[in-house]
Amino acid sequence: MEKSKKKILSKVEIRNELEPIRDVMCNSLDPEKLLQLIRTDAMNGPSIGKGIHVKAIHEEIEPPRDGVRYIHIEERENIFSVGIFVFPPGYEIPLHDHPGMTVLSLVLYGKLSVKSFDIIDTEEQKMKKRQNGTLRERTEKWFTRRLMESIVGHDMTNIKSNLSSNALHTFENEVSEIKSPTLTELYPCEGNVHQFIAGPQGAAVLDVLVPPYNVGDNRDCTFYKKRNESEEWCESEKKNKVWLVPMVQPDWFQCLSGSYLNLGGDDDE
Repeated sequence: MEKSKKKILSKVEIRNELEPIRDVMCNSLDPEKLLQLIRTDAMNGPSIGKGIHVKAIHEEIEPPRDGVRYIHIEERENIFSVGIFVFPPGYEIPLHDHPGMTVLSLVLYGKLSVKSFDIIDTEEQKMKKRQNGTLRERTEKWFTRRLMESIVGHDMTNIKSNLSSNALHTFENEVSEIKSPTLTELYPCEGNVHQFIAGPQGAAVLDVLVPPYNVGDNRDCTFYKKRNESEEWCESEKKNKVWLVPMVQPDWFQCLSGSYLNLGGDDDE
């Protein structure tokens, strides 16, 4: 029997498929209950919105380590992963990509500065895309109990071989600030390469990745730096076109998995 071709979903279709997840993250998830946060005053802790401030948890994660921490929650291979990134005050996740992936990020507490870039989706690059899977239904634990419908995004890893020196041609977005309880979204092209810097009281971000990183399926994480001399103004987009050049993971950056209360464990990021 001839295999049916897998459909490549548009951004609108992706958004529609992810609506049940978005609804849970925006309307049903309570950061205070999820992380058993302790309330404090504005001088001693980050905000979760509505004038409520809490004690940051970066010093409570086991085993104790310096740097950004990752608390693994749930993963289904090639479908989705759920986890929490915990930032000490002022700490950063440097510029990196999410090849072929869609990511929903909910700020649980605190605020962050975000720098992002849109990958310019040329006709040649579109021909290189492929769909990695289909819509699936799952009934999971607590949060993922409502994660009923997940999709697998597009594999755009081959885009790198189409650009000189494995660079990405992108539109540069303005720096923005996000704070709890903001939900942000990135797509296979829109906002796909980004950088986070936590505010002065730290931050925690719940990430849902569809599909998750998978080196074997050409969805590895690559770090980038902006090639400043490549800037070119695009009048139609009102943005600069820039090239992003791959680089090794910065020596100063580390993101180690850990556990917090009943969340996380020995799973690596």
